[in-house]
Amino acid sequence: MKMKIHLYNTMTRQKEEFVPLKAGEVKLYSCGPTVYGDPHIGNMRMYFTVDLLKSVLQYVGEYDVDHVMNITDVGHLTDDGDQWEDKMEKWARREQKTVREVARMYEDNFKKYSLELQLVPPRDYTRATEYIDEQIDMIKVLIEKWYTYIIEDDGIYMDTSKVADYGKLAQLDFEGMNSEHRGDGAKIDSSKKKSLSDFALWKCSPKNEQRSMEWIFDGSRAWELITDDNRDSLTDEEMILRGFPGRHIECSAMATKELGEQIDIHTWWVDHVTVHHTNEIAQAECSIWCDADHPWVNRWVHGQFLNIDWGKVSKSKWDDLSIPWIIQKGYSPLDLRYFYLTANYRSFLDFSREAMDAAAKTRKNLIKKISKLLTKESIADFDDFVPMALYDELSACIADDLDTVSLLSKYHTWVSAWCEQAVDVLLFDQKVTKLWLFAWVKALMEQEDVQAPLAVRVLAEKRMEAKKNKERALADSLRDEIKAAWWEAKDTSNGYDLVPLSG
Repeated sequence: MKMKIHLYNTMTRQKEEFVPLKAGEVKLYSCGPTVYGDPHIGNMRMYFTVDLLKSVLQYVGEYDVDHVMNITDVGHLTDDGDQWEDKMEKWARREQKTVREVARMYEDNFKKYSLELQLVPPRDYTRATEYIDEQIDMIKVLIEKWYTYIIEDDGIYMDTSKVADYGKLAQLDFEGMNSEHRGDGAKIDSSKKKSLSDFALWKCSPKNEQRSMEWIFDGSRAWELITDDNRDSLTDEEMILRGFPGRHIECSAMATKELGEQIDIHTWWVDHVTVHHTNEIAQAECSIWCDADHPWVNRWVHGQFLNIDWGKVSKSKWDDLSIPWIIQKGYSPLDLRYFYLTANYRSFLDFSREAMDAAAKTRKNLIKKISKLLTKESIADFDDFVPMALYDELSACIADDLDTVSLLSKYHTWVSAWCEQAVDVLLFDQKVTKLWLFAWVKALMEQEDVQAPLAVRVLAEKRMEAKKNKERALADSLRDEIKAAWWEAKDTSNGYDLVPLSG
């Protein structure tokens, strides 16, 4: 049954019924990865949240969702604390590759890890390097409307004092943040900016320095990437503004290009509220027609961080906390997905090995509990099952600002006595939470009929040979490889049996 969905709106600081701009359709934009390294499990929590939101919109609200996510593959200063450090350039040097090669490699890794976590891809991943023209066009509109100024040898800046409602998303103290007593870690001498809140739309490359990714800021060929082949042909005027986009402009330009001048929902981390999303709004709403009744974004949805040791998970501190690390430690990506479900998306979630162990154990117990209620015959026609009363209760939980905590509670409480309730949980999970409970329940119930793939059987034979030769380290390594493929080699008096893991 189609249900009304209520979501917390960062702009109004309250939970509100979600009403799309156009009946039956939702335009959803998500900030995506900056591909200079592999995403860690802190990053992946927000991608999971977007995936969950999309599923709820599709299967509970019954909307058609048009989802776009950006890929930041252009080198620039990636956060306000950077002191002239281009992370794309830095990681390219570390990997001994070009910036473009590094970007493609980590983009492919991100997409691989997303699929392992069962995330449904957006309609389009928009690469920043493929929308340089649109970014420059938006900057030109802002220039024509007198919202900008140039700092020589630095770049084109947005004059936030000319934006009447600048900071409305973050509810900023505009006068306070521009006080001379406030230190904000500005990347340039603050005396060069009219206000400390002003931000770069376009950054000029430093003089006498050649970066890997530079573009021409010119009307006739704004899109053109500067290379060794065309550098000598550029005029002095073109070289003055050679450079790269500021870190905020790409999302405004790409979201508007792909989804139009009004978007239903824009998502990302809560720390984007005060700077990145605040500046996105200023750019977009000053360059297109918007007013209080027709904002650029209708609903802002922000997720909270994953913590470890009481601090935010970040690439600089926890570079190894990745999806491959999770698998290497013996967990399924579905265990991580279950772990994410144990807290509301707007609450901090504390990561630990103990918490992951608990999530893995609880997920497996749920599978075992359901399998005891059902028979092979009862799930034979699973695709034809009609949801019962519990399905609507599960929908009501998740429709209330993605209340996954109450949802999981109902999963475990209601899966206790009746086959119909267990089937409702399986049906709901198949569409929304995507722990793939049905597949694991079926595998557990039918494991005696399941034959391991040839690759797993080969690993098992090699393990037996290693054990005979008393090569314990090799045998243990092969056992771990078998486990990573979701099988277990159980030693018997006659050799071994291969049994599929239950989750």
